[in-house]
Amino acid sequence: MLLANDPPHAFMPYPAVAVPGAAHGPLQSLTFGVKDIFDVAGYRTACGNPVKLAESPVATEHTPAAAALLAAGAQFVGKTHTEELAWSLYGTNAHFGTPLNPAAPDRVPGGSSSGSASAVASRLCDIALGSDTGGSVRAPASFCGLYGLRPTHGAISLARCMPLAPSFDTCGFFARDAATLGAVSDVLLPPAAAKASRVMIARDLIARLPAAARDAIMPAVEKLQAALGKATPVDVYDRPVAEPYDAFRILQLHEAGTLHAPWVESRKPVLHPSIAQRFVAAKKVTDADVARARAARSSFSEHLLSLYGDDGLMIAPVLHGPAPRLDSSPWPFSVRPDSPACRSSSCPPARSTARRSAFPFWARADRIDLCWKRRCAPQRKMDRAPSDARSSISRELRCPGHRPNAALSRSISSRVSSPRCPSRWRAWRSAGWSMRAQGPPTISGWSASRNSCRWWRSPSSSARSPIASIAAASW
Repeated sequence: MLLANDPPHAFMPYPAVAVPGAAHGPLQSLTFGVKDIFDVAGYRTACGNPVKLAESPVATEHTPAAAALLAAGAQFVGKTHTEELAWSLYGTNAHFGTPLNPAAPDRVPGGSSSGSASAVASRLCDIALGSDTGGSVRAPASFCGLYGLRPTHGAISLARCMPLAPSFDTCGFFARDAATLGAVSDVLLPPAAAKASRVMIARDLIARLPAAARDAIMPAVEKLQAALGKATPVDVYDRPVAEPYDAFRILQLHEAGTLHAPWVESRKPVLHPSIAQRFVAAKKVTDADVARARAARSSFSEHLLSLYGDDGLMIAPVLHGPAPRLDSSPWPFSVRPDSPACRSSSCPPARSTARRSAFPFWARADRIDLCWKRRCAPQRKMDRAPSDARSSISRELRCPGHRPNAALSRSISSRVSSPRCPSRWRAWRSAGWSMRAQGPPTISGWSASRNSCRWWRSPSSSARSPIASIAAASW
């Protein structure tokens, strides 16, 4: 990070490495951040997970979008936080902390491009790159009160970017005003083949909004119609909403599971329970499910192409409501533990209705039942470790400082070295392990062979790398 201060915790605290760019250009005097799934020469790429960070080499080339911004005169100021593996719309990260939503500090910033949205909304930079697979630019832009664009699929190269679901992945960007968004579009996007002249409004999507949300967006709708012309009401969906939605979820699970499940199974990283649930669900997707989903996507795409034509412009809500509160359940954006996608032996059901409402996320990894809410006392099956190993393991942690998320780490003091989740800390302590915090917080020197975060090094396994110690001893 090249900024002196980062109060909203929008940027990864990497050692400052200057990234030269052009002295002049259409974007000169503007600054930009890059979501930490894109490569920037001189920096590692963590993808929202500490094991990914430890394994990441220092990049030697820029992702094409960052290179284009530098060539246009924009100045790079740092890499921004992302949700784990860029796979959520909520914006929280239990490993590195949750960026502030400056527009609503008691609410989530939206994800997965949470740090990019927070940085622009906090005026730490003028532009920020993000990715959008299923809303990861549009949702944070809505929650943080920004302009955000998900361009046409394939319009911006995703070389040197971590893929999630390649048939949906796009590179998008944020700005605080339309003029800046337009200037960035001129740099990153190819010239438009046609100009939109036929304005439509999605009456079925607006009708689905709660009354308060509908009333809140109508002034903006009226301003758009005053500027663009009277909009024709149309229905976006010509079929049940569940059909294209389920097709998207199945294809995303299939593609993300195909790409990342081998890494998860070999490394056994500590994952947020909601992400772990998705990998469980991905295993249950069959070839027949994928074939049906692809057919549904093709059919719905043809409908949308017919609706838009070459000159269509749609006025529609981005999301079904405002940003959720930090201490609320992420269920609107996640698979519920009692849903069909989460019914397996690897995802134990809630014990009762009361527990289900209090503890929204369940995961099981190496026989640890972990509930993400701090009120739940995790229980580790101690029969897997001999008593002498339990008593002799000494663990130490140095983690990058951050502003803790009240919903995930209420008992952790601000800007101190401590585990991200009190539940996980209790799980470690219940196994008889000790934790020694070391400072000052830093990320300098993280690698697969030596990690200044000192991820759980055991005296009895000194030959192992810290990453191997995570897989073998911690989880």
